[in-house]
Amino acid sequence: AASVFSTTYRLPISTLRLFSPYGYWEDRRRFIPTLILNAIKGKRAELSCPSYVRDFIFIDDVIDALVHFLTEKKHYNEVFNIGSGKQYTLQQVVDEVRDMSSNKLKVTWNDRKSNQLEPSFWKADITKTKKQLNWKPRISLKQGLQKTYQWILRNKNLYETK
Repeated sequence: AASVFSTTYRLPISTLRLFSPYGYWEDRRRFIPTLILNAIKGKRAELSCPSYVRDFIFIDDVIDALVHFLTEKKHYNEVFNIGSGKQYTLQQVVDEVRDMSSNKLKVTWNDRKSNQLEPSFWKADITKTKKQLNWKPRISLKQGLQKTYQWILRNKNLYETK
């Protein structure tokens, strides 16, 4: 609908497709906060499949991409992928969080937790985004996870269940 409206009325309506954003204020039920909270508490995390591949992008890079989009020339009826352009298995993310945790995160992999409709692999092609928006991600997965870990550690009261 947005694409038809954009074309018909020549309005600068575009789509920014986010690939696995993570960071501050993320819902505790999502993958990365689940890992970090379990690592902080010394609890076991039950996760789906270690070989699933995702393109994780830190929220500061997402915000930077949005600013570039808003300040570059207007784009009509375009789709821009906002991701790191890199692929990481869920196991790699677990290993990174485990390395930064003093409690050494414990994980149980359970394929039954997998959503059969969810793809096992996704990675953003950010070639067009880099070129047309003059943007590229700057924060590595490790840096983003460290920032997220420290933020959740400082704000763990926000994640307490009642």
